[in-house]
Amino acid sequence: MTLRVVRSADGVLARRAAGLHLRALGYSSFITLFGEEFLFELYRSLLEDGLGFLLAAEEGDRLEGFILGSLEGSRLNQAIFRRPLRFGLLMLPTMLGRPSTIFHALQIALYGKRADRVGDPSAKAELVVIAVEESTRSKGLGARLVAELERVFRESGVSRYKVTCHEDMTRANAFYRKNGFELRGAFPLAGFVWNLYTKDVRSPPLTGGLDLGPL
Repeated sequence: MTLRVVRSADGVLARRAAGLHLRALGYSSFITLFGEEFLFELYRSLLEDGLGFLLAAEEGDRLEGFILGSLEGSRLNQAIFRRPLRFGLLMLPTMLGRPSTIFHALQIALYGKRADRVGDPSAKAELVVIAVEESTRSKGLGARLVAELERVFRESGVSRYKVTCHEDMTRANAFYRKNGFELRGAFPLAGFVWNLYTKDVRSPPLTGGLDLGPL
């Protein structure tokens, strides 16, 4: 299995990441309510705008796991704001069928401010999404992806980063604790309570743990 960092537009990888995101995290993720096409456009736009990068674990042409990382997580919403018509049309069917998603979508714009209130405002870099195929979980890939992400962060001058996940995602919270993340607080947003963790990338990498993402 190979790991690679992708920082520029890659439609094929964006499509595979969207599919894996939906399979692995759809059961409790707000943004998966808008479907695979929305996720595809989101990943493609983030790469195109340089707002985030993908760390992909691949076996041949199969994506076994990935991390969406960002040097400044609070800027990620810009990908949607720059393309209001494109994303609005993709979100409209869900919003018409579930009006509560309109309010929750507006709340997401406040994510950065909510996170800063309970966490460390100096931790701008973020592990935004981590997803691993079901057949590959509990084999150390999640921890390997995190270790590689931290290498990328260190090379970019990052000393501390954050990650959030829903409070009721037991396996995800256990994964972060086992891999050296420190719980800094919690905040309500978009119908969920979110736990916020931070980690110093200068800490020695830990291995093991469960493979599950935060969204």
